[in-house]
Amino acid sequence: MIDLYQFPCAFQVPNLNPFCMKLEGFLRLADIPFQVIEETASNKAPGGTLPYIRDNGVVIAGANHIMSYLEKKLDFDVDGHLEPDRRALHHACNIMLDEHLYFALRYSHWIDEHNTDIMRKYAYAEIPPPIAKLQLSQTRKKVKSQLQAQGLGKHSRDELYAIACKDIDCLAQVLGDRQWFGGIYVSKLDLSAAAYLNIILVQELSSPLAERVKQHGNLETFAVRALKAIYPPQKPKRRAVF
Repeated sequence: MIDLYQFPCAFQVPNLNPFCMKLEGFLRLADIPFQVIEETASNKAPGGTLPYIRDNGVVIAGANHIMSYLEKKLDFDVDGHLEPDRRALHHACNIMLDEHLYFALRYSHWIDEHNTDIMRKYAYAEIPPPIAKLQLSQTRKKVKSQLQAQGLGKHSRDELYAIACKDIDCLAQVLGDRQWFGGIYVSKLDLSAAAYLNIILVQELSSPLAERVKQHGNLETFAVRALKAIYPPQKPKRRAVF
């Protein structure tokens, strides 16, 4: 059985981290037995990031690396049904999500004043208020640094959201009237899109990103459909790490 180390469940989605959520979806889709081991911080994780897995003593970090590792080990390809041109498009869209929209999502959660207090209560609920305030300040400083390095942090709030909303428009065009981005079968882009869209649509966290998703009926419908299909109510065994 795979040990999946990731952040705890959040709000009404399996995870508030898109990398954790899409990897859990991958394991479910591939019917790979796993148990979730919840971690509240990533600083001690391999590479300083979550998720990671332990597979019979082998530790692999990073959602995309883990998926590639398991596909090779188990000799299957989630995207094997895609034509070469569609596979290339999916690859580009996945990069758009992970290397661009992800940072706008980080901004929305940790920098945007509309959500920071909610995130503080979620992330530091069991920490004394003075320490929680300090940790929130440190997290915001870290995220601001990441945004500056990535480039989106050089823009104003309105500019940042306007740029990121174009990613959402792009997703809507790529999906079109298909049931899945992969056509009649789920692809890895479906796993990524399901994660990002459902996290963006979390009711407790408002942003122009959510407003833009709701303007695209196909994306909003897809998000609901994917959540039900890929993440059924039965939850995998979980245990916490303290």
